[in-house]
Amino acid sequence: MPQDLHAFMNAYHCAVYNRLVQIDTRPETDRNRFLILDTGIGQEYTQVWLDEDHHNLLIEASSFFYEFEDPSMRRYPSAEACAALAKLGFDIEGGQTENYRIKRTRTPPHDLWDIAGLLLESLFRGYGAKIGQVRVNAPYAEGDHDVLLPVGEACRIEPPTQ
Repeated sequence: MPQDLHAFMNAYHCAVYNRLVQIDTRPETDRNRFLILDTGIGQEYTQVWLDEDHHNLLIEASSFFYEFEDPSMRRYPSAEACAALAKLGFDIEGGQTENYRIKRTRTPPHDLWDIAGLLLESLFRGYGAKIGQVRVNAPYAEGDHDVLLPVGEACRIEPPTQ
């Protein structure tokens, strides 16, 4: 893992994991079971939605498709960013009409820790996110709505060991 990525992951991994655990333990079964991480710049984001049955995950990285309705105004991730997202497992073929996606079946107990890492690495490699820049939107976690993610937050629940 490159040093910059290592520092980025250390800065945020527990904060994202804490929020995913909070979302996962909520009894609500509506569409607010999601977490979005973004850089604060345009449509540079990664997100995950946890289904109400706790069986499936939908993970997305922005393709900038939703940034502007007018296709002539859209920008697209660089070839390097697309390659990095594809290497992480995202299907980048649909980027002209939707976000890049990964659909996964849950595999507790490691999955939320791993998903937190995937969201962060995607934001770092795909959009160049930096420490001090990451915002979070997760209505069922801390009441977070478009706020800066705390740097260096401790894990409230011990992460699973591999």
